[in-house]
Parts: sequence; structure tokens; C-alpha cells
Amino acid sequence: AQTCLDIIEDAMNELGEPFADISMLPTYLLSKNASKDQKVIISGDGGDELFFGYERFSSVFKNKKWNWIPNKLRYLAYGTDRVLFSNDHINDCILSSSLSMAHQGLHQRFNDSDILKVFPQIQKEDLKALTFYTREDSKDDDEFLQNMREAEFLGMMQKTLSKVDKMSMANSLEVRIPFLR
Repeated sequence: AQTCLDIIEDAMNELGEPFADISMLPTYLLSKNASKDQKVIISGDGGDELFFGYERFSSVFKNKKWNWIPNKLRYLAYGTDRVLFSNDHINDCILSSSLSMAHQGLHQRFNDSDILKVFPQIQKEDLKALTFYTREDSKDDDEFLQNMREAEFLGMMQKTLSKVDKMSMANSLEVRIPFLR
């Protein structure tokens, strides 16, 4: 029987590059077990992005109608809603400079200044080039939501697809993803 460290090492060896998504481990194990009986399986990857299944969609969208509040007054609006209504109307996404930046913030584990402390050779401009979330906040609700969906597909799904592909192929398993066709 493999130990947890053996499984981590096996999965990491299949990546060929740095990868910080811990869900590669269950994907690797699931692929390993499925490949015992199957050669091709279907995945639901992309469904949450396509059908707005993540809480972050509603969390950001919830604040859209309050985006007119000047930046300096957003903390007051946020605090008032928190005290009077337990954040039923506004959440901390309103405190971002834009709702697209709030969307990005829900994906980030570290802020730019912390990244620059650890990797001082990276320039601040380089970090901006890595984002898919910076766009003007549309006033039209449908366009706003479609922009969020597009950012999910361009940012999050590329990582997800890479993970699924590498972990499944490591186990000689073909994974089809019908939501992304």
C-alpha cells in the first residue's frame, strides 16, 4: 500500500512544473482507481463556471447595485450594512477598487505585496499581466455576469484542465469534459 507521501511524490512527478492546486491529489487517486476498470470517463469540470455555481459569483454580483458609492464611503456603507443587516445587502467585495478586482481577490490566496516580498525579482507590472479579472465593470447585469464567467474560464479553468489532463494521463485514463465543448 502506498503512503500519503508516496502518492504526493507520484502526483508531483507527473506535473513537470510547479503547481499549487492541492486538488491534484484526489484527482490523481480518482484517476488511478477509475483506470482499473475504465479507459474513458466523463468529468463535470466546467459546470460550476458555466452555470454560476460558485458562491463567488453571487458574492460579487450582490454588490453591483452599490458600486456607485464612492470608494471613500464604501467602508461606511459596508459597516452600516454589517451592523444593521448582518451584510444582507453588501459584503466585503464592495471594499475593492472595482468588482472585477473583488472577483480576482476571491481567487487569490496572497496579495501582491506579500508575493513581492517572497519573490522580489518579480516586478509589479508582471503580476498585473497574470490576471484575467481586470476589466471595466459593465453596467449591464448580463454583460457583467458573462465577463465574470469568461474570467473563470480563462483563469480558473486553464488550471483545472491542466490538472485533470496530467493526473488522468499519468494513470492512462482519458477524461472527456462535455461542459467545455
